Amino acid sequence: MFRRVSEPVVAKVWWEAPHQGMLERFLSASDVVAFGRGAGCAIRIGHAPVYLENVPRVWGELSWHRGRVVVQNVSTRWGLQLVSGSSGGEVSRVEVPPGAAASSPERRFEIIGQAPQAQIRIEVLAAVRGAVDAALLGDDPPSFVPFSLTPTQQLIGAAIVEPLHRGRARRPGYAEVAAASNYSERTVREAVAAMDGLFVLHRLADPDGPSDALDRVAQALRLHSALLGGG
Repeated sequence: MFRRVSEPVVAKVWWEAPHQGMLERFLSASDVVAFGRGAGCAIRIGHAPVYLENVPRVWGELSWHRGRVVVQNVSTRWGLQLVSGSSGGEVSRVEVPPGAAASSPERRFEIIGQAPQAQIRIEVLAAVRGAVDAALLGDDPPSFVPFSLTPTQQLIGAAIVEPLHRGRARRPGYAEVAAASNYSERTVREAVAAMDGLFVLHRLADPDGPSDALDRVAQALRLHSALLGGG
């Protein structure tokens, strides 16, 4: 089942796992989520596989306010940057000094923290305000999809669903998708994380179901094949 309409999903956050793959977290409208090295952080970075002493135990917090994800820097020593934009276009950088808070002008952005001999990166994809308002009202998902996938996401998505269209019962794994799409496994994992965020935020996938990001993406693309182009 989907989350209660009183607690819509407003953002997806993902980051590299200590050993392989990606970890993820969905934010609801009332969440305050901490990130840093400490064991109490929901987004824990810098503790493994290499212990990064200069990553603060709690570096910052994420919350939702007035239709945006707000990043609060609780460190007293190190700043943060909110970076958005593609490699081929203009890049936006919002500085978040120690003790300050800020939000990115873009829905998707990266939180970058620099400290001596340490760096953290956290990807954020936020919902649009209209989608959150619709979820609060209990409205059905839109009858049209108000976004498009990038060419890379479309190629990777096609490699995910092609075996299913051939009658295979189980979707392929990350390594198999990487081989079929000629992308690195890391690129595949990042693309799946981003597509999953789009599908969940637009209520085309259920974050509370017994599945992972790749399962959700495979199911959503089977149901909404037009997202892969070609009608």
